Amino acid sequence: VFMPFNASLIIIVSTRYEIGRHDPTRWIAWNANLKAIAQDPRNIIAANNRYDAEYLKYFTGLDDVPVIPNFCDYVGVSYKPTRTQILVGPGR
Repeated sequence: VFMPFNASLIIIVSTRYEIGRHDPTRWIAWNANLKAIAQDPRNIIAANNRYDAEYLKYFTGLDDVPVIPNFCDYVGVSYKPTRTQILVGPGR
């Protein structure tokens, strides 16, 4: 939607970049758009974790997908689990 405005784009992949594009045609079109976006040096395509960076590289052929991790130190707490159980909920 923003590509026609010829403005800088920042895309941060945080969870499997193809979510919402279950039709192969839409996923292929999204890959083509990402490749076009990556060609412009004003744009940034990154991931917030290494897995998603590698996943994006694998499925798009992009060479350079930097990892920009989330930084949540401002909340002033650390995760300290007290249980060994995990909760598994329904998928989409």
